[in-house]
Amino acid sequence: MAVPFYIPTSNVWSDPVSQHPRQHLVLSVFFILAILNMVSSFRVSELQVLLGFAGRNKSGRKHDLLMRALHLLKSGCSPAVQIKIRELY
Repeated sequence: MAVPFYIPTSNVWSDPVSQHPRQHLVLSVFFILAILNMVSSFRVSELQVLLGFAGRNKSGRKHDLLMRALHLLKSGCSPAVQIKIRELY
């Protein structure tokens, strides 16, 4: 089965795209919500791996682990932790 794809007819690299002055904020919020959604869907084993990777306590019930992981995100996590979240997801 052939998969259709788009081939631009104009030079898309030469056409500047004007962004809204606050568009980066919208993308940041979207990215944060996506990360929160990923972590909220984790199983206990994935939460334990994430918390262990971040050097946090990884024992307890799922609710406790999830709250710890969300607090980790709220306090500002490193790019390495964000990459780990995407790997686990």
